[in-house]
Amino acid sequence: MITSSKASKRNYIFQVLTVFIGFLVFGFSENVKGPAIPRIQMNFGLDEMQIGTLLSLNSLGYLLACSFTAFLVRKWGVKCVTLIAFGSMVASGIFIFLSQSYPALTGSYFFMYLGNGMLEIALAVLGAQIFIKNTGTMMNLSHFFYGLSSTVAPMLASGLMTVTLFGHTLDWRGMYLVVLSLCLIPMIPALLGRFQTRTIRRKNERR
Repeated sequence: MITSSKASKRNYIFQVLTVFIGFLVFGFSENVKGPAIPRIQMNFGLDEMQIGTLLSLNSLGYLLACSFTAFLVRKWGVKCVTLIAFGSMVASGIFIFLSQSYPALTGSYFFMYLGNGMLEIALAVLGAQIFIKNTGTMMNLSHFFYGLSSTVAPMLASGLMTVTLFGHTLDWRGMYLVVLSLCLIPMIPALLGRFQTRTIRRKNERR
């Protein structure tokens, strides 16, 4: 009984860390673009229409992800979808770092926002599952981490773009690679935790 109680508590900690750190990196990924856009525009020689198209496609990717993520959660479970979302954001950081043309950058940004949309839905589902007590307080705390990272993100991005490693300045490509690689951190508690989406769904179907 004691062992089971300790295991449940440890699992709850993993779940909470997944939500809190997930919202933290989510805020970073969404809000570093402010300092990066002028550098991107200058680097590729883009006009306002091209920048507007880039940002519009980002929103489209986010909208699409929000439309199908709930289905994926029901089919594969919230753990799988959360890991896919984190992994896709890490991959998008690599794609952005490697992008050498406007179409490649546009596709990478679109892919990143697909991951963002999936992550927001998955974290919301997970939060609804685990925050049974003090639901409002815990959800507010979750979004506090999002607000905190959103506030810090522009300053973090500006600082990272000036960092020099091995004689090379990170600039906006390296900044995105570093920031989106932070999504590897919440993948650890997500992998270690157990999630009950499928079990809950089966119980509801029986009722």
